[in-house]
Amino acid sequence: MKKIIVTLLTICLVVLVPGTRVLADDPCEEDENSQECRIQKAKESSEKITELNEEIAAAKKDLKAAQELAEQYHAEAEALQGDIDTLSARIEELVLNIEELTARIAENEVKVEELNNRVLNRMEESQGTMHFNPFIDFILGSKGFADMLRRTYGVEAIMSKDADDRETLIEIINQLNSDKEELENSKAELDASKEELVNKQAEYLVMMEYYREIELETEALIEDYMNQLESEKRSYKDILSYIDDISSLPSTEGFLSPIPGAKISAGAWFYPDGGLHLGVDYAVKIGTAIKAPSNGVILVSYNGCGYGYLGCTCGGDGNGNGVSYGGNQIYMMTSVNNKVYAITFSHLQQAVAERYSVVMAGDIIGYVGSSGSSTGPHSHIELYYLGEGDMEDMQNIYLQKNYSLSFNCGWGEYAYNNSRCEVTGGVGPCRLKASDYFGK
Repeated sequence: MKKIIVTLLTICLVVLVPGTRVLADDPCEEDENSQECRIQKAKESSEKITELNEEIAAAKKDLKAAQELAEQYHAEAEALQGDIDTLSARIEELVLNIEELTARIAENEVKVEELNNRVLNRMEESQGTMHFNPFIDFILGSKGFADMLRRTYGVEAIMSKDADDRETLIEIINQLNSDKEELENSKAELDASKEELVNKQAEYLVMMEYYREIELETEALIEDYMNQLESEKRSYKDILSYIDDISSLPSTEGFLSPIPGAKISAGAWFYPDGGLHLGVDYAVKIGTAIKAPSNGVILVSYNGCGYGYLGCTCGGDGNGNGVSYGGNQIYMMTSVNNKVYAITFSHLQQAVAERYSVVMAGDIIGYVGSSGSSTGPHSHIELYYLGEGDMEDMQNIYLQKNYSLSFNCGWGEYAYNNSRCEVTGGVGPCRLKASDYFGK
């Protein structure tokens, strides 16, 4: 803030003093290596980083929505497939029943034809020789009235029996045809229902593929944004290295998880067996990257320890660069949501962020190990609240304070009893549970 005031006063003096040359609106036109130009470039780069982060957040939101819709249509298509399979089985069953009825109808039609032929054969046998009208010839050929009655009765008896048989067969055929027509109507309805389901399933599959394509396009877009962001971060940190000023570093909105997917093997404020534990242990396989949870500056970066064991004192160099038993370590200070915090990472395989370097949220600062007093791969993380403030306050106030390696919060029983934020009422400096901020 003081720098801004000084700059404004300087501009006013330049304007008021006669004969003084007015500075250009763009300081980079005067001198690209000037502090003013570098500060402007840093501001522009910071704004670009913020813009890219917003684009990435929006794209990730779109990606999630596309994934949910793709899964929804996939589930709908799968559910429809079950209904389609059920209808197909019913249709196949109806086809078999229709085929069976068709065969039975054909059999009965054959019987009717056989019956008709049998009647004709009987007529031939009764008359002897068939003429143009065998029944009339047969009746008129009788000898006397009594013979005519006998022949007429015989014809009627034959015809009555055959007529009853024919009528029975025709009734059977009619019933079979009726049953067949009913089954065919049912099959037609099921075919129509199946076709409707198949068409709807095809629509769902098309929509699923559409959103799958959106997924791929959005993932490619996010990757492009991420590449741009990494490039802009490198450019930004390069600019800051020249102006030795982190006040223009954008404050972070919320913490990122430094080790996504890690399991908490011991939380604050006690180990599972009851021993005092001031940090949170995030257990994960050795060599897993640890990422900066926010924008900030590295205060301590120590390497020098190999694979440790319980009670191993390795850690720190005795000159305020790390603590004994902590193995390889990283300490950083950051401003998140206009609050200043300090974060420590212990038992690393390797610390890669250099001391006093500026890091951006998501930068790799080290790798999980088991150095110092450790019984397995994990990172012991401690979180401290220092007070209100943005990046400018962090640079002008908090980085100037002579903090101890516990950020003046102490160790052991004293720290637990006196410096937890829940004990101090949130007044810093005080200790916080890292798991409340980095995930459980």
